[in-house]
This record gives sequence, C-alpha cells and structure tokens, in this order.
Amino acid sequence: MMLGLSLILWTIHTLPVRTRAAIVAAMLVTGAAAIALVPSASWKRLGSAAQEVSQGTLNSRTVLWKAGLDEFRNKPFGGIGAGAYPEASAKVVGRPWNFVPVAHNSFISVLVETGIIGFAIFGAMLCLLLRSALAMSGIHRSFWLTQLAVWAVGVSSLTWEYRKPTWLLFGLLAAHLASCQANGTVPLRVSLPSRQGFNTAEAYS
Repeated sequence: MMLGLSLILWTIHTLPVRTRAAIVAAMLVTGAAAIALVPSASWKRLGSAAQEVSQGTLNSRTVLWKAGLDEFRNKPFGGIGAGAYPEASAKVVGRPWNFVPVAHNSFISVLVETGIIGFAIFGAMLCLLLRSALAMSGIHRSFWLTQLAVWAVGVSSLTWEYRKPTWLLFGLLAAHLASCQANGTVPLRVSLPSRQGFNTAEAYS
C-alpha cells in the first residue's frame, strides 16, 4: 500500500498548490481514521512483521520456498512441471485441512515449475515490460513504474503468475505503449522501433 501511495510523491510537484494542499489534508484525515478505526489485532499483526522477517518463517512461507528450491535442484532446467509446486511442497509440509501449499512467491514458483528455461522467458518478458514503462515520460512513466513495483512486491508473497490481474496489468501496459506509438499522444523518452518493424501489442501476445 505504501509503495502504491508513493506515486503521490513522484507526481505531486506537477499539481496546482490547492490540489497539493487538498491531498495532504486528505492523507492526514485518512491516517487519523486508520488509527481510530483499524482493529488492534491488525496493528498487532503488522507489528510482528519485523520479527517474522528476522526470526520467523513469514507464516510458513520460507518453509514452502525451501521445499520448492530443494525440488529445483533435482530438475534445474526443465522444472517439475506447471502446477506441480503444491505436490512437491506437500512432501515436506504435508497437506493440512483446507490448505494448498503453493509457493507464495511467483518468482520461485515459475523457477521451480518451469526451470531455468521458463524462468528466463518469464524474466525476459518482465524486462520488456520495464523497458516499456521507462520509454514513457511524465506521469505515465511514474504510474507504470509504480504499478510494476507494487506487482513485484506483492507477488513476492503470492502465487499470482497465473492469475488474471497479473496478465491484465501486463496487457494494459503493452496496449498503452502501443497506443502511444500509434497516436503520439504521450511523449516517449526513447526511440522505439516503428509499427512497421515492431508491433508492441503483438510482442506481448
């Protein structure tokens, strides 16, 4: 949440003074409301984050990561197969009631399930998305860089490589850049191949 809200800091200098004052006031009111209304149990859970990072297992996530990486060492190139992470990690952590032992980390999940080859393809796609965001300028560049950063942090504890929001985000970024190239509505920071030689939307499809 804090990373997402940081977009305000990167772009607030472009807004009129009255708008800046209104945003600051809204943030203060929101902060006060959060302190007053958020249950104490939620604050307690947030307060335990530092201890979990330094001494704990991040709610058993590190156990799941280790189980998957152990399997990766056995099949580093081709991986263990798409969707096979729960079965592999269940050998270590078991399968408690109503619990599916997925990776809870999209990067580790892709690495273990598809191996080095699949992870390289996945990484190349992410590099293209980052390049697309960096190619834009102004608030558009700040917006997409923030979106990608929020996604990267979020999926570090979630198995979202196959979830629709991930691919919707990627598709919207590709479509936005393609629109910029076609219409020239948003200035680009770098010169990208023309539509005749390179179609951005097709490259991500």
